[in-house]
Amino acid sequence: MNQFTTFVLLISLVTWLQQMPCSLGNEVRGLSENKTGPTKVGDKHQIIVSPGNCTGEDITIEVTTDNFPVETAWTIKDDEDNILFSEDSFVGPKNRTECLSPDCYTFEITDTYGDGICCGEGTGSFSVTLGGTEILSGGAFGTSANVTFCVDNIPCTGEDITIEVTTDNFPGETNWTIKDDEDNILFSEGPFVGPKNRTECLSPDCYTFEITDEYGDGICCDQGTGSFSVTLGGTEILSGGAFGNSTNVTFCVDNGAPTVSPTVSRTVSPTAVPTFTPSTFPSTTEMCIPAGSNCFTRRQGCDDQTCKAKVCGAQETCCGERWKKVCKRYAKALCTPCVCADNFDGEFLLKMEGEVAKTKTCEWLNGKGDGKKKRVCKKFHISQGYQSARFVCPTLCKLDRCF
Repeated sequence: MNQFTTFVLLISLVTWLQQMPCSLGNEVRGLSENKTGPTKVGDKHQIIVSPGNCTGEDITIEVTTDNFPVETAWTIKDDEDNILFSEDSFVGPKNRTECLSPDCYTFEITDTYGDGICCGEGTGSFSVTLGGTEILSGGAFGTSANVTFCVDNIPCTGEDITIEVTTDNFPGETNWTIKDDEDNILFSEGPFVGPKNRTECLSPDCYTFEITDEYGDGICCDQGTGSFSVTLGGTEILSGGAFGNSTNVTFCVDNGAPTVSPTVSRTVSPTAVPTFTPSTFPSTTEMCIPAGSNCFTRRQGCDDQTCKAKVCGAQETCCGERWKKVCKRYAKALCTPCVCADNFDGEFLLKMEGEVAKTKTCEWLNGKGDGKKKRVCKKFHISQGYQSARFVCPTLCKLDRCF
């Protein structure tokens, strides 16, 4: 390459550099006279990684950088000096949340230039919060700042439930779920690949555990000797193996000890396997309430205060406004319905047309199809002295307490 060619290349390179933006990303001290940098200090950009259901403690690191964010980095190391989480690609402020399981850790934030993130080149700052408690914060830390801390096992405020499963020869057919009183799945396991035990913490409420087998032969004994057990607060509430398609148990966790009886009910399917429902509810009383009462259904509250008081006395989770499945079961056991008989001489409220109550009779309802009956009978409205169809025509409405 001759001198002329070299000169031309140098001129081209200088021209290209002059046309480039002030910075290609993060400004590094010493490469530019523009000390203010391209990043506006205090312009927060949140990037939060949600840890979901954390079984230890959430740790949140919030960083507002100075004018030179590329100099800043942080790490979280475990007790053996392994880096678990880190952040070193700052282009500006950045927040992050992670879940730490029970163990001991060290958080460290560093600045490569050695002047921290405050206050010579902008007003930067950082904070580290563990389980809602700030454990380190600052800005003028020079080269680095660190804190060592431990995450303890968080005590269960309700009761621990342990599910132990030893599968048969076809573990992929087995699944289990724990649902709350609104039928939401809280925990689940499966399909299995082999034996597995699991413990979870349940807060005070009512739940249903169900284990299923896709083929319908349970996990014992045609294709291996499988078994399972469910233990709540140290008490076994369900176990077995030859359960056909499924088996389940409904139970409540109270403030304090779990309520296993009388609120546990077990069902097994298919019907070829006997269905077991323990008759452990308190005996019924002489109290009589309408068969159509919403105390016998899963709705908000109970319209009979005497029945509600009886149920509340037996199950404290039914003392509030929310009328759960377990409350319905207690009402059926404690509150006797009045004699089920359709009043063909009476009228029920079908709907309101403005201020006018539109009424019908049981004879009218008897002439309707099942779909229409179902829609009419599910209503609980009362107005102008007229009740809904379920109170006037309980047998036509096929209420549970009438059969």
